[in-house]
Amino acid sequence: MRTAISRRRLLAGGSLGILSALAGCIATGRGATETETKTYDVDGLSALSLEGVNGSVSVDGNRADAIEVRAHKAAPTEGSLESLTLETERSDGHLTIETHRDETPFLFGPDPKVDLEVTVPAGVRLARAETTNGNVDVRNATGELTAETTNGRVDVEGVDGGASAESTNGIVRVADVSGDVRAETTNGDIDVTLTDGDGDVTAESTNGEITVRAPASIDATVSIETTNGEVGVEGFDGSDGSSDGGLELTVGDGTRRIRLETENGDVTVRSDDAA
Repeated sequence: MRTAISRRRLLAGGSLGILSALAGCIATGRGATETETKTYDVDGLSALSLEGVNGSVSVDGNRADAIEVRAHKAAPTEGSLESLTLETERSDGHLTIETHRDETPFLFGPDPKVDLEVTVPAGVRLARAETTNGNVDVRNATGELTAETTNGRVDVEGVDGGASAESTNGIVRVADVSGDVRAETTNGDIDVTLTDGDGDVTAESTNGEITVRAPASIDATVSIETTNGEVGVEGFDGSDGSSDGGLELTVGDGTRRIRLETENGDVTVRSDDAA
């Protein structure tokens, strides 16, 4: 009987020890935070890619003489905070900066995350800005740009050289991009504001509305299609119209191609002058 009691005490003590060890890894929020700042010289550099996992990616272009990255880290515990790092690779004039996380044993709580805040000088092309869980925001950059997330918003404005913006679950907004524009989402609205450039535009959603704003002087061939919704064109001389399901028309000389398609939602093209 003494042996049995001793074993019970031993097992109980071991369980308490394990629970005590786990207590330091149990958290309900991301209370541990840190901001890491790194600067990268651009000599011999022509392009930049940014790849996150959990966290937002924010880029402001045409600033300063070097690439500056501020990595805002947040994690449930100090130990899991230390698992977050930035990894870089340079190849043929292309710099890739990627967030990396080592697995933390017995971590109970929200996943650690890193929000990237980046400034890029003129002359360096932003090739890619992507994350999995978080928003992507790009301002005043040189493309051809791919901006992509799975769960979050994509907002691209003032990109010279064309842009592709894509989210699986989130709103996509593209404005003032010179060159071709592609905007795509599965669950979310799309909002595109065009300039007087000559790039083609493609916007596709499954569940969401599509709105395109353009100068009244635009020259474009417009193709619009929706399965469950209304389509309309407003504010263009001689080209206004609306219907259920689909619409094809030519505005001005029709030199640009604009193709808009969704399954569930309205699609509208309106001029800057439309009320």
